Amino acid sequence: MLTPRRQRGIVRQQCARQEFHARPSSCFARGALRFVLRVSQTQSAAQACAEHRILRRLRPAGHPFQVPEPVAAPSGDTAIETAAGPATVCRWISGVQPDLTSPTALERFGRAAGLLGEAMLGLPPEDGLGDRRGNPLAHPAVPHVGALCRQLQTPPHS
Repeated sequence: MLTPRRQRGIVRQQCARQEFHARPSSCFARGALRFVLRVSQTQSAAQACAEHRILRRLRPAGHPFQVPEPVAAPSGDTAIETAAGPATVCRWISGVQPDLTSPTALERFGRAAGLLGEAMLGLPPEDGLGDRRGNPLAHPAVPHVGALCRQLQTPPHS
């Protein structure tokens, strides 16, 4: 079994060899350990680290679904700036992409989304991802959350 220090060294070596411009994410393995390397073009390193703080809080909650586990670099950082965007590594979670055309799959997805929403209510605001509307990569049609709430509360015209 690899020590955490050796795991971080392997991840660092893999990141150094990875061609970031080819694909935003890729999988790699070292022995029995499997990882996902993701390079984000929509998040800053600070936003990726905020996401990782949320994941760390969600992991021990005992949900019926698995939560990604970020792997830290030797520096302790879970997001490393690269020319293509911040690079992050998480342990691989086995599974399949659900076919959401099935009522059963939609029900399970809804249940998981509800549980995730409940868990997110308990997170302190400083661990949040922040306001994404200032992101130049965000779609310009994304409304302010207050405007969206008012729109949803307004009864439809008949």
